[in-house]
Amino acid sequence: MARIIFMLIAYLDESQRADHYFMAAAVANEAVWLDVNQAMDKLRQQIVRAYEGLPERIEFHGHPMMGGAHDWKTMRGRHREIGEIYLQALGAICANEVQFFAYGVDVRRLNARYRYPEPPHIVCMEGVLAQVDEYARQLGASGLQIVADDSSESKQLQARFKAKQANMSFADSASVEGLQAVDLALYVMQRRYLVPIEKSRKAQQLREKLWAIIEPRINAFTVSLP
Repeated sequence: MARIIFMLIAYLDESQRADHYFMAAAVANEAVWLDVNQAMDKLRQQIVRAYEGLPERIEFHGHPMMGGAHDWKTMRGRHREIGEIYLQALGAICANEVQFFAYGVDVRRLNARYRYPEPPHIVCMEGVLAQVDEYARQLGASGLQIVADDSSESKQLQARFKAKQANMSFADSASVEGLQAVDLALYVMQRRYLVPIEKSRKAQQLREKLWAIIEPRINAFTVSLP
C-alpha cells in the first residue's frame, strides 16, 4: 500500500493574562484548513450582512469580540448576539479535523524560581512546539509548516527557533483564518483556567457551551508551575 503523503500546518497564537502566559496551536492538514477557511469566510459574510457597522473583513478575535472593542465596537453590549457568533465560529472550526495544543506558564512563579528566567514567550513556544512536533511524528506527516501570529516578539522568536523550525513564518492574523481560529480557542482555554467560575450566570453558561465545542478537539493543554 502506498504511503499517504500530507503536510500539517500549525497556526500559533499567544495570550497574556494576569500572571500567566499562554501559547496555543491549531493543527490540521492543508485540505482541512481549506474547509475551515471557507466556513469562516462564509460566516463572516453572514454576520456582516446581519449587523450594521461591521467591517467587511472583520477579524474573529476573542478578546475584542467579548469586550465590544476595536472592529467589534458596534456590538458592545450585545452579549447574546456576540455569544451566538462565537458559538457559530467555533462550531465551524471544530466541525473539521482540527487539533488544539496549548502550553502556559505561571510567570510569577517562573520569575521567583530562577535568577535569570527564560522569557515566558520562549518557554511557551518551546512547550507548544514540542507538543506539535510529537503529534506530527505520531501521524507520520511528511512535513510541518508553522505560522505564528506577528507580534512584538516575532524577530526574537524567529531568531531562536529558526535552526529548529526552518519552516516557521509570521503573519498578520487579520488576513489568516487559521490564526483567528487558534485565537478563538485559546481565549476560551485560558479564560476557563484562570476564571473557573464567571460572575454572570449567563456568561458561565456561554463559556460552558464554548468549552463543549472545543474540548473534543484539545489534544494537549499544559500549564507549567515552576
